[in-house]
Amino acid sequence: TLMLGWFKGAHDVGMYGAAQRPILLLYALPALFATSLFPLFSKYAFVNKEKFKNILEVSLTLSLAAVLPIVAGGVIVARPLILLLYGGEYDSASIAFGVLLFTLPVVFPSFIIGDAIVAYNGQRTFFLFSTIGAVGDIILNLFLIPTYGIMGAAVSTVAAQLITNVVIWYKLKRFNEFQV
Repeated sequence: TLMLGWFKGAHDVGMYGAAQRPILLLYALPALFATSLFPLFSKYAFVNKEKFKNILEVSLTLSLAAVLPIVAGGVIVARPLILLLYGGEYDSASIAFGVLLFTLPVVFPSFIIGDAIVAYNGQRTFFLFSTIGAVGDIILNLFLIPTYGIMGAAVSTVAAQLITNVVIWYKLKRFNEFQV
């Protein structure tokens, strides 16, 4: 949002904010789910890797099963939803909203993966990869926002989250070999 304001101005910041707000609200769902799982991850991380693996696999599967219909439905109703929430003057936010919906299948499991890594005392690793993701997002924003505006910001967000979370996913596989 800050970089969008620098490169494009208040109008684009408003449009992006309108697209982003419902997405941020949806981020609360996996955060609550992952928070409820953390005590189990902490309990089994070093004691029973098989139990940890089972909880992780089931929770990731449930997370993905919940988010995929949300994304599909969200893409279908993106424009009417933005118009309902904000009115016709925010119509241009609906395309960015549709793009930002693709952060959900990345973010939903990433909350669980993040807590699982922390249960294995991998806070530094998680922080490092999150920092790399933030820097990657900044770099992508520098290239995409000047030309593509809010669409560039949305694509940058999706790409940075995807890259970061793929790396974090594989890092957790070093602690505990799991499958979904």
